[in-house]
This record gives sequence, structure tokens and C-alpha cells, in this order.
Amino acid sequence: MRAVGHFAWWSEFINSVPSKAQEETPPPLSHEQPQTGSWSETQARTLLQEAGIPIVPARLATTEDEAVTSAREIGLPVALKIQSPALPHKSDVGGVALNLNSEAAVREEFTAMLARVQAIRPDAEIEGILISPMRLGGTELLVGIVHDELWGPVLTLGLGGVWTEVLKDTAVRVLPVSREEIEKMLDELRGAALLHGARGQKGVDIEALSGIIYRVSGLALALGPFLNALEINPLLANGAHIEALDVLVSWQE
Repeated sequence: MRAVGHFAWWSEFINSVPSKAQEETPPPLSHEQPQTGSWSETQARTLLQEAGIPIVPARLATTEDEAVTSAREIGLPVALKIQSPALPHKSDVGGVALNLNSEAAVREEFTAMLARVQAIRPDAEIEGILISPMRLGGTELLVGIVHDELWGPVLTLGLGGVWTEVLKDTAVRVLPVSREEIEKMLDELRGAALLHGARGQKGVDIEALSGIIYRVSGLALALGPFLNALEINPLLANGAHIEALDVLVSWQE
């Protein structure tokens, strides 16, 4: 029954946004997964890709050799992240390792990470470990949609990565929103100067950024009323190059 909600909410989204935004609405989704609990990042990545939302390249490894081969082909340094629907907050169980600069380090960390996570959460079903390239520079943003019992889906934008909880610099709107409204939200942030090129740094392509955030908001609506949260943190913006580095999807119980 939950899948039926996709089409009703998608129709409502198309009919309630300005005409300019309608022209840029991503196509309806065919990707189907059980709408329960939390999804692994690997599952959520597939969803973003299908919706046309750029995401950092990554490969899922289930053995040390696969991890090393993936790191070699992706290019060092890399990040390793444990993958399990039972572990939406991977860092809480030691399931994230960054800036691994050698194949030996990747091999060692692959084994160590599995051991750490399984010791803390022996009940968690592990899909593997995701290998992705490290990204340097740019501005990290939070793009989050959560279900509010009163208002329905609510979009929050803010500085992302390690700054999300420290600065609490956010702008909030009830969905649906237009691209123009998203640009206003970005300008409301105290850290907006970072997006426009503070201290000689290259500014972010705001039109491209707002377009991607708009697609994320459309995706959240397309997923229907049972969505609990869709969070990209961080969404890395570096000039016109914008991509999601991590994504979380969860469903209402």
C-alpha cells in the first residue's frame, strides 16, 4: 500500500510548485525497496542516482581484496564506511574511517572495522564496506527533509559536516518549495558568505546548488507520506561541482 503513496504525492508536488520548477521536476521513481526502518547508505545512494542527484563515486566491498582493488581503481586517499540498514549512524559504532593513504592501510582498516562493528552490534546484518574517494575543498551543507506530524515534510538547509551541530545555522521551510525559495533559504544562513566566495575563495554556483536541492525536495515528496527522513550530510559544493558525500533514508514505523 505504501508504494501507492508515491504517485499521489508526486502529483500533488507537480501541481503545487511554480511553473518554472515544474519544468525541472525529475521523472517519477521506479526504484522500489521496503519502506521500513532505515536504509543502508548503499540503498539510499541508488535512490539519489535514479533521481538525478549527483553523488560521490563509491564501491561496495565484501572482502579485503575487493576493498584494496576498489581503492586502487578509485584513487587514494579513500574513506571506508560500514554498510547496514541497522546502522544509520555509522560513526557511533566505529564504522567510518577517513583519509586512508595506502593499500595496506585499506586492508588493515577493512578487517579492523568489521571487528569493531561486530563487537558492538553483533546483531547487525553487514552488507559490506563502502569505499569512496576523499574530497578536499568546497563548502559542506546539510540538506535534510523530515516528517513533521503537523506540517508534513519540512526542508532544513544549513552548514553541514562537523559544523551542523556546532553552529546550528539553518533555514527551514515546509515543502513544496521553488528554486527561488531555496535560494532565499541559502541567503538566510549566517554562513552564506562562504557560498559566495569569502576571503578570496571561489564561490559556489548558486543556481546549480539550488537546482540540486530542489531535486532532493522533489525526491522526498515522491517517496510519499511514510518517509521519516531524507538527509544528505554533507552535500559538498565546490564551484559548479556539487555532490552528496553521505545520505540517510528512514521510514516511519
